Parts: sequence; C-alpha cells; structure tokens
Amino acid sequence: MSEEEILYLFPGQVKVFALRELHKSVAPVAPMLLNKHFYEPPSKEMMEQLVWEISHFLKDKDPYALYSFFYRRNEKDSQEWLVASARLHKDEQGLPNEVVIFSYFTGLLDDVKIKLHRVLEQYDFLSQNVEKVASLTNREKEILKLVAEGKTSEEIAKAIHLSRHTVNTHRKNIYRKLSIQKSADLLKVAEVFGFISATDHNE
Repeated sequence: MSEEEILYLFPGQVKVFALRELHKSVAPVAPMLLNKHFYEPPSKEMMEQLVWEISHFLKDKDPYALYSFFYRRNEKDSQEWLVASARLHKDEQGLPNEVVIFSYFTGLLDDVKIKLHRVLEQYDFLSQNVEKVASLTNREKEILKLVAEGKTSEEIAKAIHLSRHTVNTHRKNIYRKLSIQKSADLLKVAEVFGFISATDHNE
C-alpha cells in the first residue's frame, strides 16, 4: 500500500517513512531517542533519527511488533498528549523497507484506534488487496458487506430491491475481482477493510 493510500484512509494520523529516502547521516550508532517521550512534537530531524532507531529496534522482532511513544502537541488553547505507534515493514527480501507510524489523541474513540491498529497489523494483506477492493463497484461493496454479515442472496435481494439472479451475479463478480474462492476469505477482506467489525458475523 502506498503512502497516499494509507493517508487517504486516515488523513493526518498516519505517516510512512521510506528508509531509503531518509538521510543516511541520521542512521544511529547507538539509540538516543528510544524509550523517550516528547513534551512537544519531534522536529523533522528528530523524527528521522527516531525512525532509524525504531527500524533497528524492530528488525529482529516479530513482524507484527509495535514500538509506541507519547508526545504532546503544543497549541495556543491545547496541550494534548498523543500516542504514536510504529511498525516496521520489510521488502520481499526480508530487509527493512519502511516504518509506518500512526498517532492518535489519548482520548480518541476506541473504534478509530482499532481501525488504525488494523492498518499496522494487517499491513501486508492491505497492500496485496487494496487495488482489488478499489476495483469493486459501490453496489458490489454493498453486497460484500451484506454477505459478510451473513445475509443470504434472497435476503439481500429483498433488502436492496434486486432479483436473486442479479445478486448472485454480483457475488460471483466480487469473488472474481478479489481472487478468492472461500467465504472465509471474503470475511477477512470485509474485516480488514472495515466493511464489518470482527464480531459482526459472530452475532
């Protein structure tokens, strides 16, 4: 998934740092910023230094490991604390490629935090499937959501005023566009891309 695609999902909350584009001069000899919290937003230079340190810290850890820190945003009428969480993404050769960092206010609603964590935890799946999901029409996305919620073709047809045959045709097109064959695969797409919550199909 490109930086533009992630920023579109969560504008102002997600930043992608491509390690190859950072100044090599900030590559750490020894950690200087890890385990620190910041009483003001880190400067561009500090953030680049921190990104390098995070990449070195996470490179040998579990691929879903996160590094988190706090910083305070100083504004005229507010000094709110934010939480920043980072995940290291590797390329096809298993080499560190980029660091994805998202930030949210400590009082942010839980459902938004869950969606943000999903970006990091399901990064590979999102990257591999974002274009496929984007190729779905609005009607196909509507039907995907209803199927993932456990609705039958007949129930969907009645709900959106289509024939059962048309609904089945849409379902075939959804499976074809997503390159999937099993309902479990469709459920994963629906969960990761936010069409349903993880508990919707279990209720």
